Amino acid sequence: MRESQILEARPFTPDPPSSSVDWPNIFNTPLTICTLQRQANVLQSTDLPLSTRHDLGKFIKGSLTIATTGQLMTEHVERSQAAENARKLRQRQNCRIVQKGGVIYAKDAKHIAQERESNELEAARTRLARLEQAAVKKRQRRVRQVVWNRFKKKLANRDDFIKDLDKRMALVCAEMLNWAEEDQEDVV
Repeated sequence: MRESQILEARPFTPDPPSSSVDWPNIFNTPLTICTLQRQANVLQSTDLPLSTRHDLGKFIKGSLTIATTGQLMTEHVERSQAAENARKLRQRQNCRIVQKGGVIYAKDAKHIAQERESNELEAARTRLARLEQAAVKKRQRRVRQVVWNRFKKKLANRDDFIKDLDKRMALVCAEMLNWAEEDQEDVV
């Protein structure tokens, strides 16, 4: 009986006032820098006192810096490990191969030949991708030039086109991007 009277006498904490921000959905642990930036933007857009907002801005800036640095360091370590593995493989291969009339194991020769073929194939694919990109860019430039020449002819005859030039150029650019995307889909 006495415990229930004590519990009833204690004041309870009221619920926080409702706000326009959906707090539970934005405060999940960010897995990428982009989600961290989104959460930071939401926090900075809330109505907080100026000093709190200033301190929060410093904290967010530091958090983003540390997250970016961590991501860059992870990428650096991965590249370093890949380079180290490649170096070890080269050293191991050089120990078995005697140049100038020496002995080479058949499995090593096959492995080297396969690796050389795969490297040449990858280089050819890279060159092909560059050529395709260059062709797409060249086509886009040609289309832009043709469209621009048509507009210049119309603009020479009409003054009212000057007012609508920004709108028309935006439409033309959007159309050119659609053409370029269609061309890229056709290539793939």
